[in-house]
Amino acid sequence: MDIDQLIRSSRRSISLEITEQGKLVVRAPKRISQRTIEQMVSKHRDWIDRKRKEIAAKPKITPHFFQEGEVFYYLGEPHLLALATPDSLVTIGEGKIWIPRADNKQIMADKVTLWYQQRAKELLLPRLKELSAYYGLPYTTAKITSAKSRWGSCSGKNSICLSWYLVMAPSRVADSVMIHELCHTIHHDHSFAFWSLVEQIMPDYKQRRQWLKDNRYLMKLEFGESG
Repeated sequence: MDIDQLIRSSRRSISLEITEQGKLVVRAPKRISQRTIEQMVSKHRDWIDRKRKEIAAKPKITPHFFQEGEVFYYLGEPHLLALATPDSLVTIGEGKIWIPRADNKQIMADKVTLWYQQRAKELLLPRLKELSAYYGLPYTTAKITSAKSRWGSCSGKNSICLSWYLVMAPSRVADSVMIHELCHTIHHDHSFAFWSLVEQIMPDYKQRRQWLKDNRYLMKLEFGESG
């Protein structure tokens, strides 16, 4: 069985995901048989092979070594790295992201990561609340996570998680992820009814999702060990 990771939970249906590393992750209900899971994987063999080829052909994430001119993305726009004094804060403006210089690159990585996480809390959580109220799709709780493989999730109790990496994407793209998760508060699956609700709220959702797929490698952070 060509499954790299099998996750069983209280979900109602089987889902297949190909990670950025080309790994097959299967999420399945706790009581469903192994044979049924294998049949699902076999049924979607062509899709799995196609997705793996697409991922292999995509540009890879370029590690950051904190050298002047490196590119960091914020709200869908590239910003060039500029090194500031060690006692300064991470700031952004005029096409640049200013990061306090440090001899230890891990310190710099931690500071820029914390900055992104703070921006995500300040921007994404209030926007989620706004969209929830506007479309009448209430959720219970919401939090920002460090998930790399999933932009968002909604639990069976309508608790929503959003990856802080989303703050690197354009606002309309981040909105599409939030609307996706809010629709899961009504339909906890990817049924026809779910996608109909998504399309009703967001007619261009396919274009927004495609942007995220095409530019996924830009919306990540990798830090090099030296340089």
